[in-house]
Amino acid sequence: MLSQATSSTYAAPVWRAGKEPAPSALVEMSNHSLIDIAGAAGADEARRVSLDLARQAAFDDSVAERAALIASEAAANILKHAGRGQMLVRVIGETSPVVEILALDRGPGIAHLSAAIRGGYSTSGAAGLGLCAISRASNLFDIYSRPGQGTALLAQVWARSLRHYATMRDYSSPRVKSGAISTARLRANSDGPPGAPMISDAWATKHQPSRSLIMVANGLGQGAEAAGAATEAVRVMEEIHALSPAEILGVVHEALNGTRGASVAVAEIRLLGGAHEVRFAGVGNIAARVVNGGKAHHLISLNGIAGYDAEIREFTYPWPAHSSLVMHSDGLLTHWNTEDYPGLLASHPTLIAAVLHRDFKGGLDDATVVVAK
Repeated sequence: MLSQATSSTYAAPVWRAGKEPAPSALVEMSNHSLIDIAGAAGADEARRVSLDLARQAAFDDSVAERAALIASEAAANILKHAGRGQMLVRVIGETSPVVEILALDRGPGIAHLSAAIRGGYSTSGAAGLGLCAISRASNLFDIYSRPGQGTALLAQVWARSLRHYATMRDYSSPRVKSGAISTARLRANSDGPPGAPMISDAWATKHQPSRSLIMVANGLGQGAEAAGAATEAVRVMEEIHALSPAEILGVVHEALNGTRGASVAVAEIRLLGGAHEVRFAGVGNIAARVVNGGKAHHLISLNGIAGYDAEIREFTYPWPAHSSLVMHSDGLLTHWNTEDYPGLLASHPTLIAAVLHRDFKGGLDDATVVVAK
């Protein structure tokens, strides 16, 4: 994105101190708007979408302009140093909204990341202030760069005021955090205007101090009926989230009777006393792994389709310290290995999801990946 890289580099997430937006009591399940950055038109679109979303979320004009600045600088970096890439933008939450911006490319990477973030470092002859400006304008900023495989950048702008000092986000807390990327391929369909995106995947997370629940659903087939089946699975989880994964999946199975049906998986990360574990129940083609260091434990999803014929069983797995859970639909290829990305698991969960989505999304399908850590 900024220069030819010679070594793997990543930066731990940094946030501007102040009161972080409180976790929503609702299930989180919002998706990003995806913008291709291949020229000035894409960069202008990224700025416009970021500004519009911030204003729709009732941000003050000055805060909305920070989101627009981040989008502009990130798009300019993509064009200058990688030639093309993608940006994803969404709003998280309602009572304390957050504009989230991701910039992804497959360019040469960044050789001296710390210097680039501080400002003044550039191999292109420019001022080299892009990353510095993005970092200063963000309430939360994280970046990962790998030689020859590009750069991934995450920035969040919060509705609450920005303070002018920073500290490292504390990932030693037992509380689980998550991030997700979910995108649809463009398709013409009879249920909307030609080319309108309609996604057959749905996802949801709900976090409590000692318990986190994650669901990924993939409706059978394509179009409105497939999307409706996946969305119904999420709606059911939102209503009965206090139940176990197998109980939730059983109710979902009944609720989807008469629909297209869906592949559905539910994971529960339990942090009670010293007994930290993952309880998991899934049917169909939702993949899930617990990754810890260089080891990956594949979680078992059984054959079947929720709403038709499904054997429902719950499995329990250990959740060692510093673990990450990765769940994804079949739109993401399964041959990814986090060992090929040194330092990535130290990043924000959304950035981990974004890198996997960037590098392993199948070309012709919807793709959803959720990461919890």
